[in-house]
Amino acid sequence: SPGACLPHQNNTVLYAYSTEIDSIPFVNGANRIINFARLYGIIANVRLDTKQEEEIEYHTDGKSLSDSIFSHQPDPSLGYEDTTTGSNLYNVLKKFLTNKNASICGAQVFLLLKRYPDESDVSDIISQLRANHVMVLIAVDSIPSGGSNSATLYEMSYQTNGYCLFATDSDLNNGFYFMTAILADPYQFLAQNFVVSGSGRIEVPPFKSPTPVGDEELCPFAITVQNRTLDNSFVSVNYTIGSTDGSFVYAFPGNQSLPLYGNAQTDGVYCNGSLSYTWIIDYHYNTDAPQIIQLRMYNSNKNDLGSTVACRPYQNNTVLYAYSNDIDYWTYSWAANSIFYYAYKNTTMAIVRFDTKQEEEIEFYSDAEYIWFLFLLLDLFISEKFLNNGKVSFCGAQVLVLAKRYPDKTDVSDIISQLRANHVMVHIAVDSVPSGGSNSATLYEMAYQTNGYCAFATDNALQKAFGWMTNILGFPYQFIAQNFVVSGSGRIEIPVFKAPLPPALDNSFVSMNYTIASTDGSYVYKYPSAQSYPLYGTAQSGYVWLNGSLSYTWTIDYHYNTDAPQVIECRMYSTYYHDFLPLPDF
Repeated sequence: SPGACLPHQNNTVLYAYSTEIDSIPFVNGANRIINFARLYGIIANVRLDTKQEEEIEYHTDGKSLSDSIFSHQPDPSLGYEDTTTGSNLYNVLKKFLTNKNASICGAQVFLLLKRYPDESDVSDIISQLRANHVMVLIAVDSIPSGGSNSATLYEMSYQTNGYCLFATDSDLNNGFYFMTAILADPYQFLAQNFVVSGSGRIEVPPFKSPTPVGDEELCPFAITVQNRTLDNSFVSVNYTIGSTDGSFVYAFPGNQSLPLYGNAQTDGVYCNGSLSYTWIIDYHYNTDAPQIIQLRMYNSNKNDLGSTVACRPYQNNTVLYAYSNDIDYWTYSWAANSIFYYAYKNTTMAIVRFDTKQEEEIEFYSDAEYIWFLFLLLDLFISEKFLNNGKVSFCGAQVLVLAKRYPDKTDVSDIISQLRANHVMVHIAVDSVPSGGSNSATLYEMAYQTNGYCAFATDNALQKAFGWMTNILGFPYQFIAQNFVVSGSGRIEIPVFKAPLPPALDNSFVSMNYTIASTDGSYVYKYPSAQSYPLYGTAQSGYVWLNGSLSYTWTIDYHYNTDAPQVIECRMYSTYYHDFLPLPDF
């Protein structure tokens, strides 16, 4: 019965997509859902709008899910091949609601659509969805391939506390990507809808997240500004999410906020369980016709309701993920999911588990093969096998190492020389409470000498540090790599630079403060601040939005309580091509 359906039983996800949808949003959505499959009991998938209606397939493991999804990729030739036939979406949803394979209590349904349905009355389906607390989230191409009625799509998501995105091309891809991020934080704790017109302000009463008091965690959110494809009646929306004590303010639009994708904007704020928050929206439409603004917010806590000709950076198409057999499961899994998500950006992904009694071989995968469940790691000399693998190019490769055990070798200059000669960049996250081994210095040296970096941390800090480290795979072109040997207190001022856009800590460390600012004063990112991520172990990572028309400065104030030399590394990455940077003296 509905009364027996609670949010923590939210263990079924359905991914349904049109056979006519573009491959990029399909693949990105599929990878995202596969990555989060481990969090759910059952994941179901089905391809829509085929001449021969297909059956929903149900899976309890990521391997079978991946095999099923990628063997049923979008193929317009299997579709209706006309502009008049409506989507079969509602027929498929009826089957899902009466299935005998998975509980629908608290299920999440993700729809990626190219074709509108024709039905104008789906109240029976909506009633069943609501009775079972099924939440429907929809991304629909605003340039449809057929069908006549988009209003029921919005109504179905609206009535189930989901939301509906209307967008096309890259906006559809980006919007659906952030929509599926909700799978990591599935517990919705704010869902409000406002019918407005003209200009005005909405003030959501102070609210708290389900985050435990004293803790802080990410709260994804979404806002939609129209119940249809964005049209000329929409002028603007500006809003803030702020703590009532004034210590935190998120502003849209702003340098730190994601843009509007179609009719929806999604992002995340860090919620402190000790604080209350307000959400204030100023809206402007150039019509008095009613408009709907939806607000949604989620949480992970339960809530009862220098190049050579042969080697260029853009050929950076191989990634090696090597991890210690001793590493804890959650850190390993977190990173594996992140690396798998970025697999589509690289020609070859290589994986190996080290520190095993029986040394294991590196495995190589291509074409977004399902690799995360196979992730197998090793001793430092595994790099030699990678460099002499004979299977794939390692020009410009990226190596991500997750280590629990230190190596014993004190001289790895031969490996470093080969890495540098081939522009291989090594990033290492090493547990500062090792399971064995004697020499951590060579790990730092190898990362340093290849323009990567090495993070020493443990427990939750290790997990987060390596999670951020793997995000570099989405921004592979490094354009800042500088190192500074310092002691005592002082300041580092990095010379003015431009982005390549087209027109474990010990007691000697006291503090660090820095700014990244445009020289015209229009943009400043500060650390530490409410908008910046904290220091995880010895490393701090984050994002800044850089304008290709501007120049920037990076100013760092540091304080150590010793005169012994310390090394500060600065790294910055972009999605736009940039040549290899000079390596440090070796």
